[in-house]
Amino acid sequence: TIKTDKVVYLNKNEVVNENYFASGDSVNISGTVNGDVYVSGGNIIIDGIVNGDILAAGGNIYISGTVSQDIRVAGGQINILGIVGGNITAAGGNITLSDTSSVKKSVILGGGQITLGGPITGNVLVGAGTLSLTPNAKLQGDLTYYSERQANIQEGSLVVGKTIFKE
Repeated sequence: TIKTDKVVYLNKNEVVNENYFASGDSVNISGTVNGDVYVSGGNIIIDGIVNGDILAAGGNIYISGTVSQDIRVAGGQINILGIVGGNITAAGGNITLSDTSSVKKSVILGGGQITLGGPITGNVLVGAGTLSLTPNAKLQGDLTYYSERQANIQEGSLVVGKTIFKE
């Protein structure tokens, strides 16, 4: 399924049983996609269910739905608030994995300001201007990060594996 328009919207009750391609100034995916999602746009909101991967590029990317596999995104502002069954690979100006996010595998991030807030089962590799871990961040694997300054690891956050800082 391919959708292109100024505004592209997949309604909450719609189901797509194949890969979904969308491009527009604003793209909102609230329905269910039983396949991969390929999307580009100025503002991207994915609050539905994706039973596959998400590949996205845009100015503002907001993912609060459930993704069964991997997320690969590039954008100015990236916010991930949902459940991710696979890995996350992201590059952007500001990247936030919120307190409500959950990642079942590994995370690789590159950006200016990065905030980790929810549980991550695998290893985390970060290149950032600044890195912060909120009190709800629970990293089961290793945290390796490259930055000009040490991370702001707030009280209550947990890194089970090794924490490796490389300036």
